[in-house]
Amino acid sequence: MCGRAWQSITKANFERLFRTELPEAFAPRHNLAPTQELLIILQDEQGKRARLAHWGLKTSATQPTTLSTFNARSETASTSPLYGDAFRSRRALIPLSSIYEWIGGKGKRKPVGITRKDGRPVVCAGLWQELEGQLTCTMLTTSPFGVFTEVHDRQPLLLPQDCWGAWLDPATSVEDARNLMGVNDLHRATQVYAVDPAVGNVRNDSALLCKPFMPFSVITG
Repeated sequence: MCGRAWQSITKANFERLFRTELPEAFAPRHNLAPTQELLIILQDEQGKRARLAHWGLKTSATQPTTLSTFNARSETASTSPLYGDAFRSRRALIPLSSIYEWIGGKGKRKPVGITRKDGRPVVCAGLWQELEGQLTCTMLTTSPFGVFTEVHDRQPLLLPQDCWGAWLDPATSVEDARNLMGVNDLHRATQVYAVDPAVGNVRNDSALLCKPFMPFSVITG
């Protein structure tokens, strides 16, 4: 699962990489959690654009507030009564600077960050839904590969750049969208490092949280 993240990018880098404007309302967040606003890229009748979305997909006004929808399993999303409609034509990209996870046994859990080695954003596959004027989203997850196997039994579904256009295109068929979710080697571009335990409190939101706290080998060895 992915339930905590750092999302920060400059206007120039965002627009160069995603070929769309960064919303004026976007502000870097160093400790994002579900129910807060994520920056996503989507494509609709107005074309490709970036928007801020509530993290937790809402598909109906009567959806129980206790239903957890910030992550969706990629293996079943296309056929799910909850996510299937969005999977058909409302797919999104979610660019993150780092994904936070916790490792270790009970009473010894410590947070780590997972980033790209080259400083580019980790781009995750997502779904979106707009309901009664509110834009909401979920992040797709899959079985772990590479460094992700060291930290959790699930990981965000990462998409390589050459898949972004087809993934966003509402005209891409369900079958073709499923094929885009196949195994890739993006995990080779990622690295894991320990971060400040203060990230465990969602009220803490400082750039200092994102800096390496100690070598990853120290907390795993």
